[in-house]
Amino acid sequence: MIPLGGVHIDLRRKTVGAWQTADTTGVFRALPGLWSGWQLDCWEDRFEEQALRCQGALRLPELDLAAGAGSARAWIRRRVFQSFDDSPAGQVAKIAGWLAPIEPGLVVSDDALAGEGVRPTRPEWVRFVAACEALRTGHAASA
Repeated sequence: MIPLGGVHIDLRRKTVGAWQTADTTGVFRALPGLWSGWQLDCWEDRFEEQALRCQGALRLPELDLAAGAGSARAWIRRRVFQSFDDSPAGQVAKIAGWLAPIEPGLVVSDDALAGEGVRPTRPEWVRFVAACEALRTGHAASA
């Protein structure tokens, strides 16, 4: 399992560096208030910055492209071909249903409930699956 974020604290230099693949918790906005007087570095999603600063003390697992390609393919398939109930629009509809009894007249815009996003055509999906399989088996052309 790959972590979604990390924080590196350098006491000697009074620096704090943080990285996240998605700042869903607002860490980057909160850091200045939490570490007043320290230098703060936002490394976006560059986890390598933390590994570099640890000077070998943090060991990262080998990158497994085959497993990554299989995992990405499965995740993207679920996300692209999900049911309406599982989609972001479906979740908005569900929340609106929960709120309706306590907020009569609640209006959810049509945009928020717009059904499905753009889905790949059959040939596009076949090409994507073939690319994942080529990467998984080590037959991908180098970029």
